[in-house]
Amino acid sequence: MDGPGAPMDGPGAPAEATAAGVVATARALAAEFRTRAAETERLRRLPGENARALRQSGLIRVCMPREHGGYELGWDVFCEAVMELARGCASTAWCYAVFGEHAHRVGHYPAEAQDEVWGDGPDVLISSGNSPGNVLEETEGGFRLNGRFGFSSGCDHAAWHITGSMKARRHIMYRAGDREIDDNWHAAGLAGTGSKDVVVRNAFVPAYRTYPFGPGGRFDQGGLWRLPQWSAYPFDLASVPVGVAFGVIDRFTGWMSERSSRFGDRIADFQSLQLRLAESSAEAEAARRIILHDLRESQAWLEDHDELGPQLMNRNKRDMAFACRLALNAVDRLFYAAGAAALFESNDLQRCFRDAHAGAAQLALNWDINLTDYGRVQLGLKPLSPRK
Repeated sequence: MDGPGAPMDGPGAPAEATAAGVVATARALAAEFRTRAAETERLRRLPGENARALRQSGLIRVCMPREHGGYELGWDVFCEAVMELARGCASTAWCYAVFGEHAHRVGHYPAEAQDEVWGDGPDVLISSGNSPGNVLEETEGGFRLNGRFGFSSGCDHAAWHITGSMKARRHIMYRAGDREIDDNWHAAGLAGTGSKDVVVRNAFVPAYRTYPFGPGGRFDQGGLWRLPQWSAYPFDLASVPVGVAFGVIDRFTGWMSERSSRFGDRIADFQSLQLRLAESSAEAEAARRIILHDLRESQAWLEDHDELGPQLMNRNKRDMAFACRLALNAVDRLFYAAGAAALFESNDLQRCFRDAHAGAAQLALNWDINLTDYGRVQLGLKPLSPRK
């Protein structure tokens, strides 16, 4: 397994730091990751080869600041890359979404923290972890951090972690060496993400590795840097089930093109199968277009405005959940059509089915919460969730 600081021995970036170059690189990697998808699930973490490939590809740089080697492309380009990777391996795509998002978010930290993270190069893997009850105590020169942080996707390969303190109202960043990993990730879906708990005991966090909740340090640098945490960032996670839906369509089409029924009929000739394939394809493409449209519109708006405003924010949260619903519909329809043969562990469709549902279960993509808030705003009421 690669360690967080493992050396790179291959190409460090796509041939072109462009949207087309990023998507093409992700598409090529997806084919490689698909061959290791079963191994990734068995390991319950990314194989070292996958983590190394993400670093060497330059994909982590998509939304990073330019002065540290990043490309500062749009969140829509980032999400397209996530979708492409998810066609091959959902767990690797999920970890990439985490690593890429956090590389962007580190760009909001004070300059001294950024220099510390990227001093030896831009291709650094940064994980996180959730702990609403963590304890951040002020001390000379900074803070002392204690807590158990759950769902730390990709933590086995991370060199850094970021999190937040609700009580202190501060964003926090600490080294991987300041935490212990509790190997407790035994999950029905996205098993290969290695989303384990990490435990931090009395770690010293210098003040420059924190900043208060609110606009980050690059807020004045355009739409990419004004994207809100809850009504824009989670599109990267929603992109995983959408990418999985495309992967299911790929697998289903290839498989059914070659199969015959027990009575000798060519299954591809069945109209019912053709209709299911067409409907699932339309849903997956609709989900993709919704995500990319919302992000491009949001970024364009934020070029000239400080905030999206309640209409766009709640529209985005509605559409995150709706894109996942479309993706699950597409996956479930074809999984059903595949019949009992899809239940075998040797068949990729069963893993895709589980991974898609696991991805859509993320809190930020919750159907009931997000759609309720949208309906309340449309009716002139305040949203139940204050998160922006």
